[in-house]
Amino acid sequence: MFLDEIGELPLPLQTRLLRVLEEREVLRVGATEPTPVDLRVVAATLQSLEQRAAAGSFRRDLYYRLAALRIALPALRARRGDIPLLAQHFFRELRGIDAPLDAEALALLSAADWPGNVRELRNLVDRLRIHWQPSEGLIDAARLLQLAPELVNEGAATLPVESNGKRPPRAQLETLLQEYRNDREGMAQALGVSRTTLWRWLRAEGCNVLSSGWCRTDARWVRTLVRTAFSQAPHPRMAWIYWSAARASMANRPLPTAATHSSSTPSGTSLR
Repeated sequence: MFLDEIGELPLPLQTRLLRVLEEREVLRVGATEPTPVDLRVVAATLQSLEQRAAAGSFRRDLYYRLAALRIALPALRARRGDIPLLAQHFFRELRGIDAPLDAEALALLSAADWPGNVRELRNLVDRLRIHWQPSEGLIDAARLLQLAPELVNEGAATLPVESNGKRPPRAQLETLLQEYRNDREGMAQALGVSRTTLWRWLRAEGCNVLSSGWCRTDARWVRTLVRTAFSQAPHPRMAWIYWSAARASMANRPLPTAATHSSSTPSGTSLR
């Protein structure tokens, strides 16, 4: 008999369970004579029964009776090497195919925290096998994040950060852009590279476009904007507004309003 979450068993039921284990007999409802039973009990819990016994919320005699053979199973995040094997097993079990995941998707799965352990992984595989079609080909990291966005929302359970100097995949760069709110300095430190190297990676992966949420960082474009601002602005304050607009575009900050310096703007002059 398997008893899951034995640590949640109320104290009155703990007493009855201990009597069954000691006397090896049960009293059925409505019966007057006990019935002998021959069974083995396997109990599982996520809690520390030693601490609960010390706190008085779990019977010590029942704990010692159940702890004849103890097996400590580490959390799934502590044995990440098992995650690709388990994903392969669940795909074969649920759909009868090999896991249609590429290397980047498997790395993303292996980097997640999995607070629900194997059950959470199995439920995710069940979701993937429902949405995935053979015509789509292998599931890459970007497609996996579309089907399982919680892999990014689990704090550290984001795409693994490369520290060996190799260019990360596009999905990882886009995730880091969102995580660091387009802070190139923080991204470069997390990746262990210079800002110049990060800029080359973003250009190579096409992540430096406005549609991807990343501002244009081309220095020539910025210099051109500054020259245009000072050449068109009738007053230095107006040039400051042009430059602030560029800075706000790069850092996603609110733009300063022209009304602040409206007194310095001649009639008929428009800001572009």
